[in-house]
Amino acid sequence: MKKVYISLFLVMSSLSFAQRTALISTDKVVQTMDGFGGSDAWRTQFVGKNWPEQKKNAIADLLFSKEFDAQGNPKGIGLSIWRFNLGAGSAEQGENSKVSDEWRRSECFLNADGTYDFSKQEGQRWFLQAAKKRGVEKFLIFTNSPPVFMTSNGLSFASQKNKLNLKDGAIPKFADFLVQSIKGLEKKKESNSIM
Repeated sequence: MKKVYISLFLVMSSLSFAQRTALISTDKVVQTMDGFGGSDAWRTQFVGKNWPEQKKNAIADLLFSKEFDAQGNPKGIGLSIWRFNLGAGSAEQGENSKVSDEWRRSECFLNADGTYDFSKQEGQRWFLQAAKKRGVEKFLIFTNSPPVFMTSNGLSFASQKNKLNLKDGAIPKFADFLVQSIKGLEKKKESNSIM
């Protein structure tokens, strides 16, 4: 059994020091990690869409690579989960979204007329494909808001505390949006045109 001793010095209010010792046993598994993940919100929408390929690929390597260089140093942090932010449409609203920072706005695959446009979220789709190419095993789609035209206030954030920002009766439409978005991303991935 390997034992590691760590001494902790705590500064007390009287500026005196107290020593504490913690024993860590590396033989006993207490918790396991199912994955190590990161999220595409918010910066990748601009980086993936506008930056040169060489720089985008360098960032993707830092995030997703599990390879080592000639000296044995990791080329990246080897994320095994990549989270995809399914946008609500605040980017299409622009300044009317009341989201002052354009880097915090996001496009929505679903248009108000009920049609889908999977050419949107180009930068995020680029990083999704880059993660797939570099061996990321798991993908998770999340959303911070329903599409803005499904929300009670027409915005991608709630204006009333502790109240769901979703129009009455819109839960089935929101659920369908989630399913259709996942299917649309899968279809683009299969056609190899996710970028």
